[in-house]
Amino acid sequence: MAAADSGPARAVAGPPEEHPPGYVGKLPLSLKAGWGVGSMGCLGMLFIVNVFVLYFLVNHLGVDPALAGLILFITRIYDVFSDPMIGFLSDTTRSRWGRRRPWMALGAFMSGLALILTFNVPALASMNALAIYQLIVLIAYFTGYTLFYVPFMAMPAEMTDDYNERTSIMAWRVGYSNFAGILIGAGMPALINYLGADRRAYGIVAILVGILIAATMMTTVLLTRRARELPSSQQDRYSIADYFRALANNRPFLTLAALKATLYLGVGVNGSALLFYMTYFLERGEGGVALSTLAGNLAGLCTVPLWAHFSRGKDKRWVYMVAIVGSGAMLISWAFATPTEGDVVFVIRSCLVGIFGAGGLTIGFSMLPDTIEYDRIRTGKVRTALYTGVLGFVEKTGFALGPLLMGFYFSATGLVETTLGAVEQPDSAITAIVNGKAWIPATLQALALFWLVSYRLTEKQLADMRGAPGASDAPAGARD
Repeated sequence: MAAADSGPARAVAGPPEEHPPGYVGKLPLSLKAGWGVGSMGCLGMLFIVNVFVLYFLVNHLGVDPALAGLILFITRIYDVFSDPMIGFLSDTTRSRWGRRRPWMALGAFMSGLALILTFNVPALASMNALAIYQLIVLIAYFTGYTLFYVPFMAMPAEMTDDYNERTSIMAWRVGYSNFAGILIGAGMPALINYLGADRRAYGIVAILVGILIAATMMTTVLLTRRARELPSSQQDRYSIADYFRALANNRPFLTLAALKATLYLGVGVNGSALLFYMTYFLERGEGGVALSTLAGNLAGLCTVPLWAHFSRGKDKRWVYMVAIVGSGAMLISWAFATPTEGDVVFVIRSCLVGIFGAGGLTIGFSMLPDTIEYDRIRTGKVRTALYTGVLGFVEKTGFALGPLLMGFYFSATGLVETTLGAVEQPDSAITAIVNGKAWIPATLQALALFWLVSYRLTEKQLADMRGAPGASDAPAGARD
């Protein structure tokens, strides 16, 4: 077996330096920070489509809630099925710039442009034309996101094989995500509110945010050129049968995928209801979204290092459980908020949401590279992007179902669409909005605990597998 290299890649010209599969070691902060900054673009795109698009279609373009939810569902289902394909392409691409970064660069450009077009809608003759326009633009939106996200998330599993170092890498990602929550999640609704909270305001802010998202993604492309990629001899061209066999034989990954599917459905439901909740229930509008997001992400940003430190040397499953239980409790608390509630209570609740959310993201993200290494040790094959693509498939299925379900739920309970920004809503629609913000996602958090208890992969198990005879020096394809 090749000797482990405990140092970072050499700063020399040429393709990414290659290390043997058994490489375990600390990564330079510059590499972790350079990789993590791409999370700002990813988080920004997810936040915008989960929180603003359904609301924008219903309250500014006058689209029926059911039709708006269906538009988002169709485009996200397309995105669901594109993930494994992009994962396959990323795993098998060979270029002077590596396997991942060419796709990430293309995704950065498409993401920024599609975001701008989503909120800058030309005058169209009919609702059918508007629906077709949004379908095309949102397909481009999700294609750009996938082209960047799938290879981006494949990189940590190849950067290092160290169980705890992966948590550190993901802590950088969550930290940048929290910063994006402050800059985009809070800044975007605040600026929209300042500019008048009308259709024109959404269009102007979309241009600024689209440029920012493309810039953060391209920064990661440039700063990860020295990131480790596994040797080309380890890059397997697997068949569709191999694809499904690998998934079926990786029980830790299947359990993690089921857990994530449950949580992401809750996130999709919650995000779809958020701006409606702030507008019609708490009567705070975009300003409420800005304040809540700012407080939550500041608190999350401050506590990410604590979660990473707290999890070191512990079973990640139990740390994750603390975060999920806390998040569920905070979701339920929104059902008991009132329009007369003071800013102090509002901010405290938002901070607690951010703290538990940061813990869930930090630990949850770090578990994916562990399941990928589990497959690599067992089979000798490198299928990193395959797994990130499938988890992206799971993530986006949950996100797709969220707005679809809430769109039909809102329509069935009489929520009134408008082009005026906000109108009087019936009590039945208000109840549906509160259920979408609090009770439905909290129930899904509780269900996710069942899957978490079933997850069994630990640091000791991975270490034992690495030390087993022939575990890491088998040639690609030697075992399956």
